[in-house]
Amino acid sequence: DHSEDGFWLIFRNNIIHMFFLILIVYFNYLYLIPKLLSRKSFLIYAAALLVTAALITPVETLFRYGNLWTSSNVESKIQLIENQFSHFILLFFILCLSTIVKISKEWLYQQTVQKELENKNLQSELSFLKSQINPHFLFNTLNSIYALSLKKSDQAPELVLRLSEMMRYMLYKSNEKEVPLEQEIKYIQNYLELEKTRYGKKALIEFVQEGSPDNYKVAPLLFITFLENSFKH
Repeated sequence: DHSEDGFWLIFRNNIIHMFFLILIVYFNYLYLIPKLLSRKSFLIYAAALLVTAALITPVETLFRYGNLWTSSNVESKIQLIENQFSHFILLFFILCLSTIVKISKEWLYQQTVQKELENKNLQSELSFLKSQINPHFLFNTLNSIYALSLKKSDQAPELVLRLSEMMRYMLYKSNEKEVPLEQEIKYIQNYLELEKTRYGKKALIEFVQEGSPDNYKVAPLLFITFLENSFKH
């Protein structure tokens, strides 16, 4: 049956074509790009692409011609030989396209890695900052509670309660990416109340809130650094 024979000729021809396309793409990925393009030898790399396409074109043509050897269709054999230049252009285009895809993938990968490193560095800086904040604040607050306890002040239990609320907030909320703004404001209010007790009449401390904090989120312990520094300096 001639139609069945024709089908298998076309099928084998396409298999040969796909094989050589895959061959040149992987040759480009595994050898040409690492050896030449990665070293910024652009002219040599471009020449290598041309040479690769020029060498593969007749080899593939030879294989495809062998596939047509038993065929009585002389026109197909002649056309195969005459179209070698256009086939060379196609192979060179595929090589260039594979290079663009490879460079794009590498660029996207590098961007992803860079963002991950930036996020890790940011998290490390925040963790370090928090580790610097907590002991300093705790030391000052405990001193205040101790002084009030010696005086048997009624404010001592209230300070302990505020301190426990703050410690709970730092333990359970500080590792989260975002917290409700209302909770952060409550934390700041507790901090200011403790500082009011510590400074007494030495400093006038007022907290004014404008607007509603509902439906807003912020990074935990975002503002405490500025408050602590203002009290230090």
